[in-house]
Amino acid sequence: MAGALVGGAFLSASLQVLFDRMASPEVMDFIRGKKLEKLLEMKLKPKLMSVRAVLDDAEDKQITNQSVKAWLSELKDAVYDAEDLLDEIAYETLRSSLESKEQTTSTKVSRFFSSLNPFNKGMESKLEEILERLDSLVSQKDILGLKDSRAEKLFQRLEGGVNFFGESGVNSCLLPCGLRELEIEKLKISDSILERMMQPCTSLERLTIKKCCELRSLPEGTSLAMTLKQLRIEESNVLDDSKILSYTSLQSLSIDNCKFHGVDSFPLGSFPLLNTLYIERCEELKWIIGALEEENAPLSCRLNSLWIVYCPNFICFDRLEGFCAPNLTRLTLWECVDLEALLEQMHSLFPSLEQLWISDCPKMEDAPLISSSCRLNSLQISNCCNFISFQRLEGLCAPNLTSLDLMGCSNLKALPEQMHSLFPSLDYLSISECQKIERFPKEGLPSKLKTLYIGGGCKKLIEGMVRRDREWALQSLPSLTRFSISGRGEEIEGIESFPDEHLLPSTLTDLSISSFPNLKCLESKAFQHLTSLRRLSIGLCPSLQSMPEKWVFSSLSCLEIYKCPKLRENCEKEKGKHWSDISHIPVIRFTDDLRPSKNNQLII
Repeated sequence: MAGALVGGAFLSASLQVLFDRMASPEVMDFIRGKKLEKLLEMKLKPKLMSVRAVLDDAEDKQITNQSVKAWLSELKDAVYDAEDLLDEIAYETLRSSLESKEQTTSTKVSRFFSSLNPFNKGMESKLEEILERLDSLVSQKDILGLKDSRAEKLFQRLEGGVNFFGESGVNSCLLPCGLRELEIEKLKISDSILERMMQPCTSLERLTIKKCCELRSLPEGTSLAMTLKQLRIEESNVLDDSKILSYTSLQSLSIDNCKFHGVDSFPLGSFPLLNTLYIERCEELKWIIGALEEENAPLSCRLNSLWIVYCPNFICFDRLEGFCAPNLTRLTLWECVDLEALLEQMHSLFPSLEQLWISDCPKMEDAPLISSSCRLNSLQISNCCNFISFQRLEGLCAPNLTSLDLMGCSNLKALPEQMHSLFPSLDYLSISECQKIERFPKEGLPSKLKTLYIGGGCKKLIEGMVRRDREWALQSLPSLTRFSISGRGEEIEGIESFPDEHLLPSTLTDLSISSFPNLKCLESKAFQHLTSLRRLSIGLCPSLQSMPEKWVFSSLSCLEIYKCPKLRENCEKEKGKHWSDISHIPVIRFTDDLRPSKNNQLII
C-alpha cells in the first residue's frame, strides 16, 4: 500500500516537473514558431492535465485492479519519455547557446539548432508518438472508471440525478464565491442551471468550457462581464454569440471548433481589453471586423497576438468595418484556404507587427505589402503552394526584418533581387521544399546574415552551388557563422565531394551536412581556412567514408556523425583508419537513433 502511494505521489510530482520544463525558457525558445509549439501547448499539456486529474483515484484502485496498475505503468513510461524529449531540447539549446556567444537572441540559436541537427528532425514525430500513447491512455481512463475526485465532489449531486436538467439539488451545487478558475468538460447541463450555479461567483477570472453539447448560451446576469479575463470554448454546438460580446473585460479568448449560428465575422472592437485571440476550426468565420454596427465600441484595441487556424472560409480583415489593431505584434494564419492576399494596408492596420506566420494558404500568391516603417522582424511563409513572388516588395525596405523562413512554397521561383537592400538587417535565412528556386540574388545575400539553412527539396538551388554559380559566393558574407545544408536523400548531380574550397567564409563556427546519398568525401582544401569551426555535424550520407587530415580540424570541439555507416566504421575508436584524424576532438558523438543516448555517445 505504501509503495503504491509513493508511486502515485512520485508520478504526480513528475507531471508537475514536466509542466515546469514545458514552460522553461530553453524549451519555449526552441519550439517558438514551429509545429512543436502547437503540439506542446494545445495537445500535450491538456492530455497530461487530463490524466493527472485521475491519479488519486488510480492510485487507490491499482491495488485491487491489475488493469489500472498496468495503465499507471504505461502512463509512467509515457511521462518519462516526454521528460527525456524536453530534457534533450533544453540540453541542445543550452549547449548551442554556449557555443554561440555572438548570437543576439536565444531564439535564433534554438531555431537554427533545431534545423541544423539531423536527429532533431525526428522530434516532432517523437512527440506525435507520445501524443498517440496519451490519447490511448486518456480514452482508457473512462473505460477503467477513473474519475477526478475533486470534480466528483463538486458536481456530485448534479451528476447523480436522474434528470440533469431538473432543479433538484441545484442549490447545494452552487459554486463558491471566491472561485477564480473553473473548467467544465463533457457535462450535460442546461443553460439555466449553469447560470444559477455560477451566480455566487463574483471573482471568477478564468473559464473553460469543453464538449458541453447541451449548452446553447453562456451565463449572463452574473458578474462575469466585469471579472472574467480568460475564456476558452472548445467543441461546442451552436452557441449564442451575443453572450460573449457582453464579456468586455476579457484579456484572452480562445474559440476552437465552435458554431455560432449565422455569424461570419468577429467584432474585435467589442473587446477593448483583449490581448490574445485564438480562433480555430470555425468554418463560418469570414472576416475580422472592428465592431458591430449598433455598438459604439472603440475603433482599436489592445490586441497583441492573433491566431486564425483551420478557418477555411476566412477571407480578410475588413478595414471598412472599423478594423484596426495598432498594438498587434504577432499574427498567425494557418490553413485559411480562401485567403488570397493579405492586407494592402497591412503596415497601417498593424503598425506594431513584429512576427508574421502564414501557413497552408493555397490561394495566397504574393508576399504581404511591407512599408519601410514596418517593425516586422520575423516572416515565415510555409506550405503556400501558389505563393510565387516577392515582386510587390521590390523597391521597398523592411529594415527591421531579421528572420525569414520559407518552407514548402513549391512555385516560388526566386528570392527578391534586391534582397541585400530590401532586408538589410536579415541575420537568419531558412529555405526548404522550394523546388523552383535556382539561385540566390545576383547582388548577393544581406551582409549581416549569420545563419543560413538550405533544407531538403531545394535540388535546383543546391545544384547551382555544385556548378559554383557566383551567387553562391558565401565567402563574401562577413558575419556568417552557421551553415546547414540538406539534400533530403535526392540524387543531386555532381555532389560527390563537399564543400567547394571557395564556398564558405572563415567566420563559420557551425556546419551541418545531411542527406546526400552520393557524397563520398569532405574536401580538405575547403576546411583549411575554416579556422573558427567548432562544431561539425554529418548525417544520412551512406557513401561518405573519408575525413580530412587531423590538422584541418584543429579548432573543432564537437563532431557528430549520424547514420553514416562507412564513415562510422572508419572513425571507430582505436580501430578506424581515420581515428587518428579525429581523436583530438573533445566531444565525438555517433548515433543511429533519432536522438543520442549515453550508450552511443563517445566523449574523449
